[in-house]
Amino acid sequence: MLGFLREHGAASMPAVVAVVWPADVVAERFVQYLSQQRGLAAETVRSYLSQAQHVDEGGRCGSLTAQQVAAFSTWTLAAGPSPADA
Repeated sequence: MLGFLREHGAASMPAVVAVVWPADVVAERFVQYLSQQRGLAAETVRSYLSQAQHVDEGGRCGSLTAQQVAAFSTWTLAAGPSPADA
């Protein structure tokens, strides 16, 4: 019945609810931190974000702050590639 009413414009379509994952919120905050507060170029921000997402493959880092992720990324870049990356 509801389908019929929607088809004829007598009932509205249900609202689409977007699911926002905690990791996505952290990633967005991290991007804002890197670009706005640190003034990094877009390519550098993408690189840092990629590294941060690689670290959180299991989705367990949703409670990290942007500063913690930035510190980790800085440390990782300073350490250079690991033997496994070679």
